Formats: sequence, C-alpha cells, structure tokens
Amino acid sequence: GDRPVSAKWVDTRQGNAQRETGFDFLIDASGRSGALSAQKFRNRRPHEIFRNVAIWSYWDAGELLEGTPPGGLNVVSAPDGWYWVIPLREGRFSVGFVSHKTRFVERRKEFGSDDEMIRALVEESSTVREQLAMGAFCGPTRVEQDYSYVADSFCGPGYFLVGDAACFLDPLLSTGVHLAMYSAVLGAASVIGVDAGEIDETEAQGFYESLFRNAYARLIVLVSGVYEQYKGTESYFWLAQRLVREKETYDRPNGAFAEISAGLTDLRDAEDTRGVRALPELVEEADQARKRADEEAPQGQAANLSALRIEPNDLYDAASGLYLVTKPRLGIKRARPPAGRPRVSTARTRP
Repeated sequence: GDRPVSAKWVDTRQGNAQRETGFDFLIDASGRSGALSAQKFRNRRPHEIFRNVAIWSYWDAGELLEGTPPGGLNVVSAPDGWYWVIPLREGRFSVGFVSHKTRFVERRKEFGSDDEMIRALVEESSTVREQLAMGAFCGPTRVEQDYSYVADSFCGPGYFLVGDAACFLDPLLSTGVHLAMYSAVLGAASVIGVDAGEIDETEAQGFYESLFRNAYARLIVLVSGVYEQYKGTESYFWLAQRLVREKETYDRPNGAFAEISAGLTDLRDAEDTRGVRALPELVEEADQARKRADEEAPQGQAANLSALRIEPNDLYDAASGLYLVTKPRLGIKRARPPAGRPRVSTARTRP
C-alpha cells in the first residue's frame, strides 16, 4: 500500500546475492538525490525566490580574516553576490561565489572555462584576493544551480524525510546543517515515541511535520530578507525579531538574528512544555505574518513573500500538546491529554 515495509539490496560480499530487509520505519537521509520526494513521489518543488548559482573551487593555502573564531569561516559580500572562504584540512581552502542565475549566465559568457571564471571572481574581491595571496589554485571547479527546493510533505505512513532529502534553502547561513541535525532529532524522537507506545503514529507525523516545516519557514523568510536587503542591514535584524516566537529582550540588536540562525529558536519551540501549537493556529499565524510582510515591503517584494505560506498536512490533534524531551532520554512527552481521551500508556518505555 502506501507504507514502506522493506528494502531490497544486493550483497556484493556474497556474489551479488539478492537480499531483503524488513523494517518498521524508513528514514530517508538520501540528501539532494531525494529517494522518496524526488524519485518516488515526485513532489519536490523548486523555490522561485532563490534562483541562485554557486561556483566554487579549491586553493592549497590561504588565511581567514582577523578575528575569525576557531572553527569559523568567512562570508564576504559583493555587489552582485557573496563569497565563502572555508578552511579544510591540510591547509586547503574551499572558495565559492553565489549569485543570481541571471547574473551568473551573463558573467559566464566572459570566460572560457569554469576554472577561469572562479579565479577571475576571486581577483575581483580585494578581501578574498588578499586571503588567498599565499595560496595556489588547485581545483577542481564545480557549479551547482537550482538547489533550493521543498517537498510537499516531510513524512507519511512509516517514513520520515530528514535534512536535504526534505528541503534545502541556501548555503548563506549554513541553514542546511541546522535543518539536517534538527530534523534528525525530531525524527528520532518521533520513532522512539511511537515505538515506546507514548504517542500514536498520526500524532508523531503531526509533531514532526509541524516543527520541521515551521523551522524551515522561519529560515526561508530570514534568508530572503538578507538577500533582498531592501531596508539595509537593520531590516533583517528587525525581521528576525518578528520571527522569534516569544517577546524576548536582547542585549544586541542582532540578538534575534543570531538566535534563529544558530537554531536556538527552533529548539526552544520543540521543547516548549505547552506543546506543539495546533496546525490551524500555525496556518493562521503564517498567513498573518505573510500579510504584514506584504503590507510593509516595497513593491515587488510582496509577491516573493506571498509564496512562503505554510500549508501543513492536517495530521495533528490540536489538544494533544506534544513536546520534545532529551533527558533522561530522547523522546516526546504530552503536556496534557487530548480532550476526552486518556493518556497513552507508557508501559513499553525503554531505558
């Protein structure tokens, strides 16, 4: 039917013998290849907002900007895009440039190869050029486009899509790292909760879909605000403040921006003991935020933000009040029992 129950595979250690492995849940962590969303269900949709192209290559040495913390990387702005400078092992650096697809196509005509283009782009930035002054280009050069997408649903009967298998935004704020880790935690907690008999599978799907999609929607609004920059840098700090669920007070004007981009807002939402908000409330809240953004944004921006409306599946019982717990073990707890229904037995809970 509509539930995955087993996987067929080839055992290359045993003369390519055909094997089959049964399971209760399938976690799709297949990344951009999208085993379920892109290949089976074909319900992955590209984002019109982020029609960007990334071109990158490698240098055998370089240096980070002064003040970069340990483990950090550099993002350098440019008039028509931005650069990344990322230290790898053994002194190697990954250096890339991201620009809108239209602009990339125009510039690509100027160069005979991708190698020539990325080297020229590095020379155009005095900052990046100085960072790589002591290094040597070593390639290879790669180009990626149309990498921003989202699946119509992030879970279903017996399966959960995590990380890039479900959605991808843009490399600007490393949101893919956060969404991959966050969705993995939510997916694991959902499976554990069902297996332990603490929640039923429909509730687990609603819990997962609501929190994952809400995190994704919050980040897509924030990143689009950074790209547009239609009110200057303060505009996306202001936008971040609007996207933080609680009325928090921050010591710095960019405090909300830092909290969202670090994933702290999503974790707080998931662990809120009041439970996941009802989906009708989420949809209404998303609509209100979209309307406010449309009204306050200049002409041309409104159409972009209108495309961000959240449409979660109607899977979740509004009264169940589920929330994420990580101690003493990962799982899902219920803030209050659904109206007219006793709590689910936890007799099968495992240590």
